[in-house]
Amino acid sequence: MKYRVLLHRRGMAVAALRFAANATIDEHSAAFEIDVICLGGEGFVSVGGKAMPFRCGEFVTWPAQVNHRLWTEDVAMETLMVEHHEA
Repeated sequence: MKYRVLLHRRGMAVAALRFAANATIDEHSAAFEIDVICLGGEGFVSVGGKAMPFRCGEFVTWPAQVNHRLWTEDVAMETLMVEHHEA
């Protein structure tokens, strides 16, 4: 998985994540809400233990303090993450 910060300013950060086939970020939580947009390819997303397919054009919100995860199987995926930090 490749991670690149595109913008970091007070109250917000934006990052691009590229997942090769069969890639993952381990389940974890964050202290802030995160919007995740699938820009290309497809994979899977888990929020609070509920897993679902995640395809190009879809988005999901990860609430603060809730475990979440992204992963791929046979296809690569590109995502955009918008972190909403407290100002």
